[in-house]
Amino acid sequence: MNVSVRDTLRFAIEEKRRVSATNNGVRRILSPHALGEKDGRARALFLQSEPIGGTDSLEDQWRCMDIDKLLEVTIWDDAWVRVGTHSRRSTCMDYVDVEVNY
Repeated sequence: MNVSVRDTLRFAIEEKRRVSATNNGVRRILSPHALGEKDGRARALFLQSEPIGGTDSLEDQWRCMDIDKLLEVTIWDDAWVRVGTHSRRSTCMDYVDVEVNY
């Protein structure tokens, strides 16, 4: 059975599981928080679990990504990461299909 990226992310959100994925050639460890659409494109809001770019703060690691650009998406068994609540959903997507239940 071929599971779609959207289905994988939905499962990860509902079960609070991290995923690994490649986006723009970069492998990332992500905690998905919301899945929806913006301007007809499927998008997801993630907290990038591994700080990059010279910052130690996870607050700066929110990422909104088009899910059709994600490759090699796999569920991880280790702990999902949370930093407060997300505030970027309003700019990331117009319609929210599923989001983490805090």
